[in-house]
Amino acid sequence: MKKVLFCFLFMFLICSTAFAMSSIEIEQGSPTEVRDYLVKQLSGKPAFRINNISDALLSFSETREVTGGFMNAQRMTIEETCDFTFTPEGSGTLVTLSDYYEPVAVDGILKSQRVKYNVAGNMETTYLQHLKAQFDGSYRYGFNINTAIYGKNNGLVIISVDKDSPAKLSGLEIGDSIISIDGQIAYMDKKSHLPTVLMDSTKATTSTFLVKKKDGSQITLTMTSAYYSSDGKLFTGLSTVQ
Repeated sequence: MKKVLFCFLFMFLICSTAFAMSSIEIEQGSPTEVRDYLVKQLSGKPAFRINNISDALLSFSETREVTGGFMNAQRMTIEETCDFTFTPEGSGTLVTLSDYYEPVAVDGILKSQRVKYNVAGNMETTYLQHLKAQFDGSYRYGFNINTAIYGKNNGLVIISVDKDSPAKLSGLEIGDSIISIDGQIAYMDKKSHLPTVLMDSTKATTSTFLVKKKDGSQITLTMTSAYYSSDGKLFTGLSTVQ
């Protein structure tokens, strides 16, 4: 919960699909508090630069070298820009994120065109869910997966299980693999480095998991996510196992 929001793991480009903004409501934070939190995360980090900051807006960019993507695996200089806007919403804040990329140079040749790209797995939504968790907490099943094992045959391999979590109460163990979630095949995508099935961590969700145990047998579990407060405390009242 306390990890820096902008570690930018899983930041890989895919195809030039339509650009869209994402929004989320933060109930326990004012626009100023949310903006100041984001600024604090960026402070002292030379990789990032703040472009614009006001009561209602925070815009920052990062320029970096990558290989692969939309130009046939050429070496590219890519600039990512994140624009956050903050609107009062009840007692909290409605946060909207516009996250896009622009090729600055490809193989050393400057590119003048401005092309926007979506990121695999809807990273805008993922960023916002992490931000909301800092203020409002989150709903989680209580297991972590290995993000380096790819392929449909491997599933999502469990590397840790939280104490007293829905996953622990259901009998999920380290070394088990989640094969599907609500009928959708679950695995780590090699291009995006993201799970192919993303679950909403902002509300209680009940899902059915097909699990391959370490001994090769398969079982089906139905779990409801439990609430984790912003200070990390787990409330198991919403946790059910069938």
